[in-house]
Amino acid sequence: MIDRQRRQGSALRTEPVDDLPIGVEDAGLESIDVGDEASVVHRALESLKPDQRRVILMSVVEGLTHPEISEATGIPLGTVKSHIRRGLNDAAQILRSQEKGGSDDR
Repeated sequence: MIDRQRRQGSALRTEPVDDLPIGVEDAGLESIDVGDEASVVHRALESLKPDQRRVILMSVVEGLTHPEISEATGIPLGTVKSHIRRGLNDAAQILRSQEKGGSDDR
């Protein structure tokens, strides 16, 4: 609960995309860039082990704490932490290799 309150207190301020001053020709390029980046991240997450992907998504997307993930999944807390740490390290390695133009067949 404290972690959730801290995250809410330090949340980044965002502006709706519609309010940003983007030219007509730039808007198409912007959506392609975001789509490409999302696709790369999606592929990196898909290459992870299912348990790693599951707990990372629960943490990042749903905003659950490690103990909450452990309780919801029945996975021991230490294993949740290991899955998240190793999964993020693996995903970062995959993203770095793709950034360099390499391919990582997992």
